[in-house]
Amino acid sequence: MLAWTMSHPETQVRTPARRAFDHLRDAFAAEFDGRRPAGGLVLAAEPGRTSPLRYRGASGTFEVDVAPDVIGTLPDLAQFPETLAFGREILGRCTDRLDAYSRHVGRHPSRASTLQALALLPPDERQRALGAAGRGDLEWLAARADAGASVPFADVFGRLSGQAADKATPARLRELGDTLCRLGLGLIPDPRFPARHAGASSVVLFPLEGPAEAVEPPTDAYRAAFLTLSVGMLVAMADGEVTDDERAVLREMAAVSPGLAPDERRRLAADSSWLEATPAELPSLRARLVELGAERRQAVGDMLVRVASSDGRHDRAEIALLEKVFRHMGIERDRL
Repeated sequence: MLAWTMSHPETQVRTPARRAFDHLRDAFAAEFDGRRPAGGLVLAAEPGRTSPLRYRGASGTFEVDVAPDVIGTLPDLAQFPETLAFGREILGRCTDRLDAYSRHVGRHPSRASTLQALALLPPDERQRALGAAGRGDLEWLAARADAGASVPFADVFGRLSGQAADKATPARLRELGDTLCRLGLGLIPDPRFPARHAGASSVVLFPLEGPAEAVEPPTDAYRAAFLTLSVGMLVAMADGEVTDDERAVLREMAAVSPGLAPDERRRLAADSSWLEATPAELPSLRARLVELGAERRQAVGDMLVRVASSDGRHDRAEIALLEKVFRHMGIERDRL
């Protein structure tokens, strides 16, 4: 049906359908099966809607019916406009879904099978395509996400785009974040989120709940939790060492912070690893600490004391930093 629909002289076949025909064919078949689960369309050879199967010689000097006794009378497809309209509807829907992929391949013809390109396919076709191409790179990325360790930016960018790039610019990080989320992975740092990204040579990957078509912007609840985590990590690092007990308190904070969506909670857990390697600077957090409500400031203060006390000792550097943070938040020193 796809061949008939596309070959009809009055069908407008757009560039994505031609440029990504293999993906179009699979998408068309899946859409057709979904719309017609019982099978194909039956076209009856009714009077006035039939077409003989004839062979015309290249010289134009003769014509002959082809096995009329064996094949019989065939329906004239041009006489079934409702069926042609059905085929064009499916063709149009599938072509629209291939627009983003087609534009990318048009700009970068040699990268049609990279993860960055395949991630632009519609979700169902993306899963089929990933099963045939790019599976090794995707498994490599997923393994790094499960490990939660820092990965060189150049390695991740190369696996996704097939290009070499050493510098993690904001534009490239956003591009990576968009691609990874369609593959079910999250990225830190992402310029849309508060984690510092200037001059990043490494990134942290983490698994999402599932693939998503767009990166959801950070909520106020996430921003507040990230601020608390940032200051908590500074307190944990004040004595020059982050202990397992301190990490456990910070992980618990990420797990129980109120108002977070599941993927925000996953991101916050990965933020902990990023902040340990790339800590925030207290002066950059001061304004946001002051903006917190009184109840929230007190909750942050209590959590910071828990972090400092988690290893059973209180280092002078930790106490000095706690006092400074408490002053910024307007909390009495007696609450320490």
